[in-house]
Amino acid sequence: MYGPSYRPNVGWIFTILVFLFCFGSAFAQDNDTPESVDDSVGTPAENDDYDDDDDDDDYDKDDKNDDSEYDSDDSYSSGGYYRADASVKVLEKQVKDLEKKLEEQEKDNKIASARAKALAAKMEVLKQETEKSVKESLFDWSLFLAVDVMMAQTEADPSGLSVKKASILLEKEVLDGKLQFVLEPEYVYDGIQNDHHAGFGTALVDISLLERNATATQKPASTYEIGFDPLYGRNHDHHGSRYAKSYLGLQFGMQNIPFGVFARYDDPSLMMIPSGDLVSEMSDQSFWDVALRLYGGHDWFVWDSWMARGRLDRWSAGARFGVTPMDRMEFGLSYKCDFRNFSDEERFQDAAAYFMAGVWRIDFLAQFLYQEEARDNGDRLYNTGGNLEVRLDADRLYGAARFDGMYMGADKFYWRFTPSIGFWAYPKIFTIRAMYQINSEVDDNLALIQLMAQY
Repeated sequence: MYGPSYRPNVGWIFTILVFLFCFGSAFAQDNDTPESVDDSVGTPAENDDYDDDDDDDDYDKDDKNDDSEYDSDDSYSSGGYYRADASVKVLEKQVKDLEKKLEEQEKDNKIASARAKALAAKMEVLKQETEKSVKESLFDWSLFLAVDVMMAQTEADPSGLSVKKASILLEKEVLDGKLQFVLEPEYVYDGIQNDHHAGFGTALVDISLLERNATATQKPASTYEIGFDPLYGRNHDHHGSRYAKSYLGLQFGMQNIPFGVFARYDDPSLMMIPSGDLVSEMSDQSFWDVALRLYGGHDWFVWDSWMARGRLDRWSAGARFGVTPMDRMEFGLSYKCDFRNFSDEERFQDAAAYFMAGVWRIDFLAQFLYQEEARDNGDRLYNTGGNLEVRLDADRLYGAARFDGMYMGADKFYWRFTPSIGFWAYPKIFTIRAMYQINSEVDDNLALIQLMAQY
């Protein structure tokens, strides 16, 4: 149709196709969305197709994208900070809870402590009331036993076993201690002489007529708790009396007569040397008698006066006055007279000066005695003597030594030296002690072992 001379030009066709392809690619690139465009591509001049509002929107979107990228990193994200802050707050809350619990616990402890103190006070009151009730309804009692094993040096004084004293002591106080009853039945057996007797060692009524509030002091605590109780000195109760409790007291019955110093120790439970002194034996002293006695005590002195049967089984009158300038020290005078009646010439008169003192664990007891004995026939005998005893109380182990001397008339001087040692096998309950008695008459020497138990 075009004639035989027409032939298409292939080169031009290929050129047109390449141009169309390049043009389409450029058009497609110009119509891409902003989200697909990288901020790093192009310059602001090349992006004039976008206005300022679009730029702001893009900036906000970029900030959000940046925040989301920051949040996605745990090591730098605000979420990690918030989690740490929350942990601190939890710990603070736990600490506050613990502090609150401690305060509540402390409050509970204070309440419990107050209740415990109140309960202890009630228990103490109940204990005192119970003890008071028991004292009002029952006797206070104690048991005592002393057994002597005697070994004489010669056959003239045979050896043997003796029960020096077996007794039970009953005491009862009424009217808040103003009235006291004391009863002590005892049994004594002399194995040497094969003799025995039973009776009352003590049986008396004690009335405190004028009480006082005394602050009694004591020997060293260890000695007082283990060994012998103090029996002399300021504010101490003496055996058979209550000087520390009364300015004025009255006793009636069988009791200890407090003449001189050794009378107060004339009991196995109070003696460190388990035998009597020579002066008392040779002067025929009797320290236990039925008597009516007035007594009293003060911080600076003690005194007694009494009426008793005496050695002549009729009348005996006596008195004692002691000065206590300090604790564990006492010195004084005693006097007594035994007679049948005022017109009878037969009588015994005794006067004694005594001294007692304690230093540390050592006690000293000394006494000087003067005695006048008048006979019915007009004869008179004058006797003088004295004693010195030293005691050492070292807890469970204790010992003593005593020297006695006596002039009987003007004829002869008699003396005796007695050392002794003892041991508390069970403090204040069971003790064993031994002594050896050396006399001026050699044949009279004596060894003795004593077992003593008290409860």
